[in-house]
Order: sequence, then structure tokens, then C-alpha cells
Amino acid sequence: FPVRVVVDNLPPSTTVTGFSLGIYLVTGGSQIAKVQNADGTWPTTYGYSSTFSVTADINGHATKDLNVRVVPGTTAPANMRLRINGSNIKTESVTLGNVPAEALPEEQNPIPAKITVAEARAKTAGTLVTVEGVVTTEPGAFGGQAFYLQDATGGLYVFQSLSGFHQGDTVKVTASTALYNTEFELTDPVEITKTGVAALPIPTPVSAVTADNQGQLLTLSDVTISNIITASPTGSFEFDAVKGEVSNHIRVDTRTGLSLSTFPYLAGQKVTIQGVGAIFKGVFQLKPRGLSDFSVAADTVAPVTTATLSGTANGAGWFKDDVTVTLTAADDQAGAVATWRAACVRRRRAVRRAR
Repeated sequence: FPVRVVVDNLPPSTTVTGFSLGIYLVTGGSQIAKVQNADGTWPTTYGYSSTFSVTADINGHATKDLNVRVVPGTTAPANMRLRINGSNIKTESVTLGNVPAEALPEEQNPIPAKITVAEARAKTAGTLVTVEGVVTTEPGAFGGQAFYLQDATGGLYVFQSLSGFHQGDTVKVTASTALYNTEFELTDPVEITKTGVAALPIPTPVSAVTADNQGQLLTLSDVTISNIITASPTGSFEFDAVKGEVSNHIRVDTRTGLSLSTFPYLAGQKVTIQGVGAIFKGVFQLKPRGLSDFSVAADTVAPVTTATLSGTANGAGWFKDDVTVTLTAADDQAGAVATWRAACVRRRRAVRRAR
């Protein structure tokens, strides 16, 4: 009949040797079992098995199936004992009887079947899931080797520490769901593999970052920069992107290669911003991946110049004294506005009257 040895809490993906199994009578301690050898042969005497090894999976779980024969007709109380390197580690009482042998149940696969990102996001915290998608942010841009991952149904943050992944890689990851500072993420992967490369998803145009688009590449168009402030780590900064009555918070991490000192835009300028939708302690925010995620639309509206005259005109609308003309230019966008003026000289010409 078959016996399965199950060992848990081993270091992941390690092999442990020195195990042996035996069955003995409670009274007298006589060995009553033979355990089939790895080569298919059977021992000539009853006793503990030859030593065997087990190899843990990524969760530290290992099994070993053994075939056992006991002394025919034995019905007395007995114990089954597992040893490692001769030391007892597990002893269980067994009931012996003349019954048909039963097959062992199938071992459950520790890696769950792949689901979509949207399905993963609907799971409760602590659920082990497997997803596959495109890496949309360069690992390390927001700390460590973590990155955002997106498929056709949604996006999420993958908190992991392995190097070698890059933006545009397709990655299959098995990890537990979690909430960290109110952001949904996958953490502590038990398996993560690059499966190919792919084009980055096209950022989705939105008016606001919300729970429905968290983790995805987004575009905020024609928003006005407001309230620029410094942030950590040093060099990072944040600001509000305002359009009409809607304001979105923008966080720029210096680890993306863009810092406040190199940011070429000013408060009041109108820009279009791409980035990944995120949330931090309940505040939704857009996280650009670098300077290339910013653009300015072509300025097709000319500045308006207003002329102001010094002095006061007479009743006929004429100025009898010297007049100073002040020209003031205003634009609908931030930045320097200059006005050029040209002198216009009116010459008098004598006209001879014909006789």
C-alpha cells in the first residue's frame, strides 16, 4: 500500500536528505514493514527504509510517496515512525487490517492558475494569485526593484526584490495580495518569471485618478500646474494638476531621473502629463515616469497687448502735450511675454497751392 510523507516549513526550493520510515509493533517493538527501494526492488528483511530525500517547492512544502508491505496477517497495535539521520521526528499510531489498498489523493499544485489583474484586484488581502502582464515602470523608479504591471483588464504594483526586469518585459508573477498605505499590491512573490517583451499599453485619457484606474497608465490633458512643493526623497516634488473644477495630485520621484531642480515647467503653465495611477494613504495621485511623460501643447493663441496713454485728451480727443504710450502684454499661459515696439515718425510736407 502507498504512504505519503509530507514535510512543510522547509527553506523554499531546497533538498533535505537522511529521511527513513518504518512500522513497528507497540508491544515488543518488532519491525513489521518493508519499504520499496528507489530502484523498485524490495528489502529482504523488515525494518526502516533506505534513506531518502525530499525537495521543497517555493512554499517550503515537500512530499515523498513510498510503497510499503507489512507482515501478512498482522493486526496488533503498531506505530509508524519517521526519522532523519537516525533521530525520531514523527511517530503516529496506525491500525492494520486486511483491506484493499487505496490510491493516494492528488497533491494540490501550490501555484494557482493564472487570472486577470482585475480578478486579482477583487481578491481579499493575503490571497495567493498568479497574474501576467507588461512591466510599465522601470524597476526601482519608485524604490527597490518594485514595478507596476498591467494587462488588458487593469494594473497593480508588484513589490519584489529581484533584479533583471525592465519596462516592456512581460512577467508572470505568483504572489499574495496586500494593501500598503491603502494601495493594492502584490507582495513577497513565490514565483516570478519573464515570459517575453511587449509594447507598453497606451495611456488612457482620464479626467481624474480613481480606484477604477489605479495601477494603470493614464493621461491628464491640458492641466495647469499649481502648488509645487518639495517631497522625499530629496529632489522629489509634488504639485496639483488643475483643469476646471477637477484637481489631481501629481508626485514626481527623483529616482525616475527627474528632480525639482531640473523640472522645466512653472506654476501656471498648462501641460499634458502621463504616468501611472496610484494612491497613498487615501490620496489618489499620478506618478510620471520621467520628463518624457510631460508635454506642452502648441501655443496657437497670440498674447494680447494693451496700450495705455499718459495725459488727458481735450474735448476733441486730441493731446496737445507729449504723450507716453505704455504697452502691456498678457498671455493665457505662464512664461515670459515680451513686447516689441517700432517708432513711427510722421513728417510734415509743404503743399504749394496752384494759381
